[in-house]
Amino acid sequence: MADDTTQRAAFAFLREHLQTQDPFTLDEFRAATGWKKPGTLNTYLRKQYKGLIEQVSGTHYRVTDAFWKLITWRKFKGHVTQVRRVVTNYEPKRSKVLIYDFLMPLTNEEHLRMTLDSLFYKDRVRARLGTIGVAELAKKYPRQEAESEAIYFDRLLGFIKDHFVGYSIYHVDGRFRSDRLLTQDQAAALQKTGERYLIDETTAVTRFIFPYLDDQELSAIQHLFQVLFVRSIIQLVNGEEQIWMVQSGSAGNQLHIWEKLSEDAGEEEEEEMTCRQWLLENGYEDVAALIDQALAKIQSKGRKSRRNWWDTLAGGPGGKPSVREGIEFPVLRVAQYRQGILVTPNAICRDEHERPPDVVTTNRWPQKKPSS
Repeated sequence: MADDTTQRAAFAFLREHLQTQDPFTLDEFRAATGWKKPGTLNTYLRKQYKGLIEQVSGTHYRVTDAFWKLITWRKFKGHVTQVRRVVTNYEPKRSKVLIYDFLMPLTNEEHLRMTLDSLFYKDRVRARLGTIGVAELAKKYPRQEAESEAIYFDRLLGFIKDHFVGYSIYHVDGRFRSDRLLTQDQAAALQKTGERYLIDETTAVTRFIFPYLDDQELSAIQHLFQVLFVRSIIQLVNGEEQIWMVQSGSAGNQLHIWEKLSEDAGEEEEEEMTCRQWLLENGYEDVAALIDQALAKIQSKGRKSRRNWWDTLAGGPGGKPSVREGIEFPVLRVAQYRQGILVTPNAICRDEHERPPDVVTTNRWPQKKPSS
């Protein structure tokens, strides 16, 4: 077995100086290890110890934090027996940056991922660009003189390949008011009826980050992002009163809001029918019957229903069943999915493969009141 006495001495010396951060000279290091030849230490400094020791003056050195990776003898021994790079050298670079953050209910996340992922395939992107047309694309990404359409699209796909490489999704927990502004007593009275005044919701934030060098490159990125991604997201997140996108970066910050047009604003009764229809088609006839009973009571009082039944079936805080018109409604897992709230243990699920309808209506983003 090879003698590892000198390496054990080197390990002890380096570990001690890592903890104390005291500087040392190479002569002190050589004396501690017992190496007689200066070339032996120089070889280790160039290879095995590279990155573990840094020079702090003309004669003194210090152990770097990279040594924490080798703080045990077993790891240190495994490292010095062969050349391994502990510290990677990096060259700092800077660029301007454009960031887009889409905010949407968590219930849209799965479909959103599928839609966005499809835009990372060359054939799907090429097909989408074909529907936009060369004339529209050339407004921000000019066509070169005598350039054929095929070559233009290949060049455009190369630009997209270099700039549109991925996205990230993270979740934020929030709370919003579901009704007009109430006093504490009024809110307490509302909650006693089974209604919720403050509603917790998890929002999925989809982030895109684009480095760029100049205004021309920025303009092309913004235009392609609009025609490729924004349109797909808006088409997917259908039914929300508003869709929010936050733009930030070197060119400044801005909030983009897409509002549902008034002629597209559906009545709450349509939402109720959508909920009832889903219940009837997925084995929840008994729950649909409870909605019918509640609607009958509402109509007998000469009132119209403005109720979001998905919210009712999602339950209250901690999964507490909601009471409407004196009727207690069960808590459904599919409703909690749809409303973007945490699934509680008492939530009912009659089919593991059941999914809520695509259209989601929520009071989170209030509609603008028409100007008088």
